[in-house]
Amino acid sequence: MNKKKLVKSLKHLKFVAEYPCIICGSDSVQVAHIRSLPSGNIGMSRKDDRYTVPLCFGCHSKQHSMNERKFWETRLINPMEVAKDLCLQSPCKKVKDFNESTDYFKEGNYETRLDIIT
Repeated sequence: MNKKKLVKSLKHLKFVAEYPCIICGSDSVQVAHIRSLPSGNIGMSRKDDRYTVPLCFGCHSKQHSMNERKFWETRLINPMEVAKDLCLQSPCKKVKDFNESTDYFKEGNYETRLDIIT
């Protein structure tokens, strides 16, 4: 099994925090890591900053309080697509230049729509 390298980037996290909450549209956001990746949970202590989305405090709390896949599915949002779009727009080169052959984006097959980030 290939071990995937974690990407850490304060520049990218600040960029993600400039967007409104992808659930309710609030401008007061936190950067939320997608914990339940398609290949399995990467855990609470090992977080890759590429897999982040902007959520307000309330929505972020709900994300942590329930099954994460159900959280996204009930809201009809594909967090992997949102995170990937943010990576492609990021001012951080190491985030923008991710290698799809070695990351989880290619596996992000949540069966939901995406209409948040344009």
